[in-house]
Amino acid sequence: RLFDGPSPAIATVRVALHDRMVAHMPAMVTPSVLSPRLTSGWLSKRLLDDAENPFPIELIQLCDDKLVRDEGFACEQDFAHLPEAEFTGEYLAQIGILRKGLHIRLRRLHQDLRREYLQSGVKRPRTN
Repeated sequence: RLFDGPSPAIATVRVALHDRMVAHMPAMVTPSVLSPRLTSGWLSKRLLDDAENPFPIELIQLCDDKLVRDEGFACEQDFAHLPEAEFTGEYLAQIGILRKGLHIRLRRLHQDLRREYLQSGVKRPRTN
């Protein structure tokens, strides 16, 4: 843990996930509090890997809960097979993902995965 901030009351801790520093959280929150599913699922890995534009852990958890757990996209290949016309801001809002920034990031990820899995013709191992 590396503490930042002028006092413990407002200190934050940088948590290492996937062998890099990617998340700033209140000092009282430790990695043991994070769900193992969050740090190991395909969607959370994809969102955490975008180090230039990190999202707070709670927003990543929301996306994982709504799309993987509730909607059943257990792997990125299944997610890629959802037609682009169905993966809209309206759909995301309907399932409980309301923030426009998340809509943009998720739709871009969906387009990237569609290109990767459907348009390339390359068969890759399933990623869970």
